[in-house]
Amino acid sequence: MTRWILRMGALGLLLAGCDGGEPADAGPIDAGEPTDAGEMDAGSDTDAGGLCSELSPQFCPRRYPMDPIPADLICDAFVEPFCRANQECCTRSEWQYPALSTCMSEQRQRCEDLVLKYEFPELIGAGTIFYSQAAAGAQFARAGALASGCNDVDFVQVIMDLYDGQLMFNDSCTATPECPDGLFCEDQGAGLLCRPGLGAGGLCADNTECVSSQLRCDTMMCADRLPVGAGCTDDLDCVSEYCEEGTCRELDAESRYCVRNIGARDYPAFIP
Repeated sequence: MTRWILRMGALGLLLAGCDGGEPADAGPIDAGEPTDAGEMDAGSDTDAGGLCSELSPQFCPRRYPMDPIPADLICDAFVEPFCRANQECCTRSEWQYPALSTCMSEQRQRCEDLVLKYEFPELIGAGTIFYSQAAAGAQFARAGALASGCNDVDFVQVIMDLYDGQLMFNDSCTATPECPDGLFCEDQGAGLLCRPGLGAGGLCADNTECVSSQLRCDTMMCADRLPVGAGCTDDLDCVSEYCEEGTCRELDAESRYCVRNIGARDYPAFIP
């Protein structure tokens, strides 16, 4: 089975739903080098008293604008707060980019990968995916502020939650975001269709084919993921979705923002 599905980590941020309104027609955001212009300065680059959280983002060190984000500039927007967190929250020098600009260049390239796509302007234009520029801007402001306080934010999930698939069960598709929740764009012998993913006991070739966040592909069959402390070979072997040096470990904010494959050309996904 060929699964056309993006790798997704554990949800590190409870997101507000899209506003359901029409996408805004605001012009493109600045895709150049990041600056502090237009940001609301909280006066510090550290979390004041540990108050920064999902419920109190106003206490986060950096505040991001809620400007609408066009569908073809999602990567330009979201790599910036992730890379700032890599610089400020990761304490392992070997997994920290040497400069913010280096991180942004490589992470933007990962995000815009033609196979592991995270931007779908052509499908949005075709009407198979609904996307609200205004809702994306709101989530960018929230996720960016939380990451600036070194909170664990799963940016892959944040981005994918911006899309609302407009296709139905068994419809022809080209990418999973076109399908409704619980369905995936996959080839089961009749072309790419929106179908349910594999459950426990289903025959699989790799971890991405097992639909549940609690399943992995174990000797060609979807089975329970491994607990912290168990041996592993891939992040998706573990319930925590974090495998380091052959062992499932807890995923915390530092682990989220430390990039274990800096410069690698076989990177598995946008954010490490």
